[in-house]
Amino acid sequence: MPWVAGVDGCPGGWVAVFGPSDGHDPENIRARVLPSLEAICDAPEAPGIVAVDIPIGLPDRVGPGGRTAEVLVRALLGPRRASVFPTSARSVVYAPDYTAAIALSRRPETQPFAPSPPAQAIFPRIREADGLLRARTELQARVYEVHPELAFQGLNGGTPLPEPKRKPAGAALRRDLLARAGLPA
Repeated sequence: MPWVAGVDGCPGGWVAVFGPSDGHDPENIRARVLPSLEAICDAPEAPGIVAVDIPIGLPDRVGPGGRTAEVLVRALLGPRRASVFPTSARSVVYAPDYTAAIALSRRPETQPFAPSPPAQAIFPRIREADGLLRARTELQARVYEVHPELAFQGLNGGTPLPEPKRKPAGAALRRDLLARAGLPA
C-alpha cells in the first residue's frame, strides 16, 4: 500500500502521521515522533509523499515578503495569514547565531528584513530539511513543503477559516474539518 506522511516539528524531533495515499483506510493511520526528517523518509511505510510544514528551497536572496512561496500563500490566505512569516536567504538561515543572522540580513544582496524570533527558532529544522534534500537529491521528488492553514482552507471549500487556530472555536473548526475528511478522532 502506498503511504503519505504529514510532518511537523515537535519537541523531541518530528511528529509524522502516516496514512494510505488513497485515503480509503482511515483506520490504518499511524502517528509517531521520529528523531529526524530522514528517519521519516526512511520509515517502514516508505512514504511516497512527505508533506512537511517547514520551508524548503532556500534562495541566495529574498525580497521584502520572503520567498515566492510565502508571498503566494499569504495572497491565498487573505487577512488570516499571521502564521506565514518570511523565510530568510540561505546564508541567514545558516548563520551561527541570531546576531550574525541579523547582520547578514542587513546586506542588500541578501534580504531587506531581519529574521523574526519565530523564524529564527525554526532555523535548525530548516537547515535539517535543506541539508537532507541537498545530500539526498532523490528525496526532492517525495518531500514537499506544505502550509497547514492552506490545507484547512482547502478542506473548507476554499474559504479562509474565520477563527485563528489558537482560539477554541478555531481549533474546533479544524478538528471538524479533519473529521469530515474522514480522519479518525
